[in-house]
Amino acid sequence: MRRSMISRKFPDALSGLLAASLALGFVARAAQADNGGGSSLEDYFKRVGYLPIELKRGEHDKLLAQGVLAGKKRLFLVDTGCGRTVLDESAARGLKSLGELGVTLEDGFLGKLSDPSLLLMDKLTLGSAQFLNQPARVTNLRMDFIFVGSDGVLGCDFFFRNYCLIDCFGNRLYVRGSKPSDDVTSAMAATLRRSGFIDVPINLKYGLTVDAKVNDESVKLLVDTGSTFSILDNALAKRLGLAAVKHDAADVGSLIPKEWTANAIGFGKIGAHKMWVTKLKALEVGSLQWTNVHVGVTGLKNWGLAEPGSRSEEVQGVLGREMLRGRGALIDYHSHKLWFRPEK
Repeated sequence: MRRSMISRKFPDALSGLLAASLALGFVARAAQADNGGGSSLEDYFKRVGYLPIELKRGEHDKLLAQGVLAGKKRLFLVDTGCGRTVLDESAARGLKSLGELGVTLEDGFLGKLSDPSLLLMDKLTLGSAQFLNQPARVTNLRMDFIFVGSDGVLGCDFFFRNYCLIDCFGNRLYVRGSKPSDDVTSAMAATLRRSGFIDVPINLKYGLTVDAKVNDESVKLLVDTGSTFSILDNALAKRLGLAAVKHDAADVGSLIPKEWTANAIGFGKIGAHKMWVTKLKALEVGSLQWTNVHVGVTGLKNWGLAEPGSRSEEVQGVLGREMLRGRGALIDYHSHKLWFRPEK
């Protein structure tokens, strides 16, 4: 089941949902989360066998891992909305493909790989961690109107293969060299709960999703660190009768205040699409509930989500970086849990 997950059920397309204006930055009110012990949390994870990798905050608050590949410094976007690890064409120079090497790869997560176009990152260094023989696709990482600012994308295959934890609040990527034992997994869960963390199960039917309610309607939301903001599909917004948030005052010469809008921008051919802002009465994720939450609205079909008749049909929205960071989220790939820190 795990081996078929990426090829059949995870979005291979690069989401890279970025907003090209300050629309949500002005109206969003993300709650501040307690840091859950800060360095003490890192110390605990190290004691149970995890190695921390510091993440940088880039333009548009992107989560970036700095590393070395083929002797050159490289930046990688940490993108939980992307199914497969990807390298930009410029960063792929000098690396060999499976076809050039004349080999197949037995991967611990994806199984047997024989696609001759797949590249092999024979040694990737992130912080003090070294990763051997990591497969990657090659593409042209470009975005309309936006400087990409990374040489590659770490996707879900990398995070599952290396039993990763992603601390969206503490800017850390935790990795392991081997699968944690059942005792370690149970002890970690108990420790986090004692510290006030609340866990939400992650579904793996299509990407990493969580069960949620938007104004009392049940939906599935993609957990996506590659998206700047949290976003709902426009069909869901229409069905719920959601209204656009408007400026407090109209422009000179007009009596009608403008709506808050932005451009949601995806990699490559996805391009730029208008996004407007709405305010939800309530958003529930697992047992947690938040009120008066501002989110963006756009056509997520442009990103391969919420497509009628497809496997992605039930994914009606995205939990983006602003909410994952603001709520102190910790993404546990091995246990399939999304943890939220206690709020102040």
